[in-house]
Amino acid sequence: MAGVSVFLEGDANDYVGKCLSGGKIVVRPPKNVPEEFKSEENVIVGNVCLYGATSGTAFIRGVGAERFCVRNSGATAVIEGVGDHGCEYMTGGRVVILGSTGRNFAAGMSGGIAYVMGEKAKFEKKCNTTMVDLLSVEDPEDLAFLHATIAEFVSATGSEVGQAVLDTWPVSATGFVKVFPHEYQRALQELKDEAEAANSFSVTVNGDCITSPNLDIRNAYAIDNTPAVPGMRHVVLPAEALEPDSDEDSDDEEKSPKQPPKMPLMPKMPVKIIAPPPVKIVEVNGQNGHTNGHTNGVKDIEDSINDVGMKKKKRENLLDKTRGFVKYKRETKLYRDPEERQHDWEEIFDFKNVRRGLKTQAARCMDCGVPFCHSTSHGCPLGNIIPKFNDLVFHNDWKEALNQLTQTNNFPEFTGRVCPAPCEGACVLGINEPPVTIKNIECTIIDNAFDNGWIKATAPRNRTGKKVAIVGSGPSGLAAADQLNKAGHTVTVYERNNRCGGLLMYGIP
Repeated sequence: MAGVSVFLEGDANDYVGKCLSGGKIVVRPPKNVPEEFKSEENVIVGNVCLYGATSGTAFIRGVGAERFCVRNSGATAVIEGVGDHGCEYMTGGRVVILGSTGRNFAAGMSGGIAYVMGEKAKFEKKCNTTMVDLLSVEDPEDLAFLHATIAEFVSATGSEVGQAVLDTWPVSATGFVKVFPHEYQRALQELKDEAEAANSFSVTVNGDCITSPNLDIRNAYAIDNTPAVPGMRHVVLPAEALEPDSDEDSDDEEKSPKQPPKMPLMPKMPVKIIAPPPVKIVEVNGQNGHTNGHTNGVKDIEDSINDVGMKKKKRENLLDKTRGFVKYKRETKLYRDPEERQHDWEEIFDFKNVRRGLKTQAARCMDCGVPFCHSTSHGCPLGNIIPKFNDLVFHNDWKEALNQLTQTNNFPEFTGRVCPAPCEGACVLGINEPPVTIKNIECTIIDNAFDNGWIKATAPRNRTGKKVAIVGSGPSGLAAADQLNKAGHTVTVYERNNRCGGLLMYGIP
């Protein structure tokens, strides 16, 4: 919020300044740190800081983790280093980085400007240059902005790196690389051309030079009835009103008002109303039927039966997997009605409603080239092959979907219910739309397997003769026991409580 300033001495977690819409955030190390402490070598804020920020300022003395300033559209930020995927999908604002960056910097960046301090050759290897150019900082406006912003950063945080830049200015300015998106350059050039075109026409009237305004093409009809042509500007000169409408008009003749041409009317065609033929009832209550002009109201047998299964099959055949993420919305009704849930001990999820449109939800998966959802560092910590089993569910291959899921997940029946779903948080579709319902699809795969009797105890072919004891029967203990059993060891799980399951049994906080 504009007018609000937040100062923090110490470490911060993920999402610092998420959706920042004004104000100022300052993060710096504590004042009592040792003298040999170097802020530019230590991470001080977590992942995805300034996600979706629209305005405001953030000064961070230290290094930020991954995905710094993702989808930033207007905020100004200064930091001493960032991790992987910095400034990803950025559309506006300015970012000054007084240190190194991680890989894949500026991926999908279409707007805004980033200034990165360091050797251009090294930075170019880490930067995704598909949509950006790497330029030297030579423009006077860029130099003035950098100097003023870094000076404010040093004043707020006491950064030694920033002070070193100011002490050697303007020589230090040559060490910056300007990350300039192609689309942003084009947009700025178009604005410049429009401004020049607006002042490119002038007319002298009574000795005065008058500059013609730049009028929008949509106002052309309201000005002088000139047909609007896409891509052209209509500029009315001040002397146009003095010119005659045509060569035949003269000042001596009195002009008569012109009548607008009448549009020819379409001739009215006679309409013949044909009554439906009467239906003859062959026999009613043992009497001969008769024709009385009324129908018997009996539908055809194919129309009278509401074939729900056929309608569902037809709807599924029409689903579009290629553009499903554009056409279909995320299912939002995931839980049963609270008034119903408080009277029983059943599950809180409304599985009946969720599974009704599960194939539609699977169609929303974009099958990304780089799917962050099953990345162990960004999405699913188990490494579930999510796009694969989403596609198998879409094609009704439930058994193969189960095989893909159980390759990496020992107990999908647990994770499909209580996992916080970091995979959905990493879903690329979630950048500008609600993410895919990965958690519900995973849970439905394993529940469907239990319903069909596919889950059976499978002993390993060979035993190693080794015995392993697992202390604790929570999800981690059971998963470790399952893995060791698959390896051929004999496993015994110990639990101090009278029920196994750990937090799954006694409640998850």
